[in-house]
Amino acid sequence: MVDSPLKNRRRLFLARHGEVTYFRPDGGFVDPDAVMLTADGHRQASALREALKGWTFDRVICSGLPRAVDTARAIVGETAIECWPAFREIGCGTPEGHEPRDWLNDFAFSFDLASEPGKRHSGGEAFVAFEGRVLAALDRLLADPAWRTVLIVSHEGVNRLLLGWTCGAPLAGMGCFDQDMGCLNIIDVNGPPGGACRPMIRAANISPLNLAKLGLHATSMERLALQSGWGVAIGDQGLWAGAPPALVAAED
Repeated sequence: MVDSPLKNRRRLFLARHGEVTYFRPDGGFVDPDAVMLTADGHRQASALREALKGWTFDRVICSGLPRAVDTARAIVGETAIECWPAFREIGCGTPEGHEPRDWLNDFAFSFDLASEPGKRHSGGEAFVAFEGRVLAALDRLLADPAWRTVLIVSHEGVNRLLLGWTCGAPLAGMGCFDQDMGCLNIIDVNGPPGGACRPMIRAANISPLNLAKLGLHATSMERLALQSGWGVAIGDQGLWAGAPPALVAAED
């Protein structure tokens, strides 16, 4: 009997958590590890559940952060969810001590510069360290022969890195893959566990509630920067901002 040529093909479903906001109404920056899904975020998570209806996952993994846990739970219900901290979002710095315009530009566009030597995400975690922990977790997962389909619910930076990895450029490719909140990506990997891997992208940045991306012209990171209310405007050369209210008050 001839073995099926697809017997070693496995599928990764990568979902980004539903909508959150990282800025308070007064413009203050919220701890990214503590943010929760908004009402729209819960609707996006429910839409992911509908989009994935019919699939059975051998493993369900999330980063362990509340927004990822809640999104994963909305998708799979009572199915067991594993928390892998290695799939947490890249650590972001804070605006304090920085020129507001410079920090907000870095926040909005740092993924485009992820492969630059020494680059950090808005003064936070180094991209090289982020790449190391995420790809080490991916290697661990790919070495396990006990699954054919896995759902990973994590974050924009993680998904961008894994899509870049699929193209052979984990950090250099991050700027090429936008990730809207509540989106879905599909990656197939070929080859036996622990052996050579020939990955391919089946789908990227699918928004079940907005397949045609109507009204979405700014990137996800640009839209997050706009949430700040810091007097932001987006131009051809980047994003400009006035001082955030919290920093203005501190300077008075």
